[in-house]
Amino acid sequence: MFMGPIPLFHIASSRIQLLVTLALLGFFVPMGATPILLILFDVYKMKHDGQLPNYAKNTLVSFYCASFPFGAFLGVTIAGIAADYVWFEWSTGILGLIFMVQSLATWIFCILIYHKKQSFKEERVPLLVD
Repeated sequence: MFMGPIPLFHIASSRIQLLVTLALLGFFVPMGATPILLILFDVYKMKHDGQLPNYAKNTLVSFYCASFPFGAFLGVTIAGIAADYVWFEWSTGILGLIFMVQSLATWIFCILIYHKKQSFKEERVPLLVD
């Protein structure tokens, strides 16, 4: 949201502000993307009684790795189409808004997975046999 001069907030931008914002985005985005593969493995295990066969690992890793080039293609394509209709000021504001919505959705998803995982652990407590 602070990358460009957003007309809605009347925030003027400077070169230092732009560099700091891009550096923070470059720092925080990979931190959010790193645990996704482990979360995918955990979700698969929860749905399939704790089993994670090799074909499932390979498929999940393939989808995970394919998401980055697909996102790069999709982002550039949308930016190319939007460049004719949206000014730079609004496009940076929209980019910041999308990033904040994505961050919020990721937090909610991780919290839901955490609670589901906790309930899954409680259900699978072994019974004592006499």
